[in-house]
Amino acid sequence: MLVGDECRKRGVLGKRLGLSLVVVITALWVALALGGYQIELSTRTYPGGWVCIIPACLGSLLLTLCSARIDEILAERHNWFPTLLAWLGRYSMVILAIHCLRRQWANWSGGFKDFSATLP
Repeated sequence: MLVGDECRKRGVLGKRLGLSLVVVITALWVALALGGYQIELSTRTYPGGWVCIIPACLGSLLLTLCSARIDEILAERHNWFPTLLAWLGRYSMVILAIHCLRRQWANWSGGFKDFSATLP
């Protein structure tokens, strides 16, 4: 969040970065990730310690830059697409919460678990 806030303050995300800079960011991200420096949130493992933060930030920056570019392209062709993305972004926490509940209570063999015991 700190890196994202700093990028916003410096206007990095509002600028259109050159292709060479995007290639360098991508190469660095891939090299570090293939080197084993990646954060695995599901198991809470951080091989490489603090170095794992670098590919995580680079990956987030790359995803943000690509998303902004795709949004620019689609906004020119389809006026409804940015509205859809804004709606999804506004309700993304609700969507995440629903998926977390589904994961907790869904019985993948069929049906739902009896969750009445978990309610207060």
